[in-house]
Amino acid sequence: VFRNKDLTKILKICETMKEQVNDFAPKVPMIMAMRVDGIKDRHWEAISKKCGIEVKPYDGFSLQNVFDMDLMKFADAIVDVGDRAGKEYQIECNLEKMKREGHC
Repeated sequence: VFRNKDLTKILKICETMKEQVNDFAPKVPMIMAMRVDGIKDRHWEAISKKCGIEVKPYDGFSLQNVFDMDLMKFADAIVDVGDRAGKEYQIECNLEKMKREGHC
């Protein structure tokens, strides 16, 4: 839209932002996997084992720590563990619901 008009400053800002979003987008699945509901110590242990370094959040743990630890190179393994943790959590929640409703 901005290319067809004489808005070169806005175009430059938009191009920079688009580049930043495109650079960040591949990191999102791994970040989401590390934030999944139900991730437990055993999952962090599995991630640590797959990465070959201890990976466990602590007070003050931030996205910058994730990048400093160069965890993107283990993104597939982290996403795999995060997916498994999320599925286990859903099963646990469903079982609890069934127990409360007297189905178990």
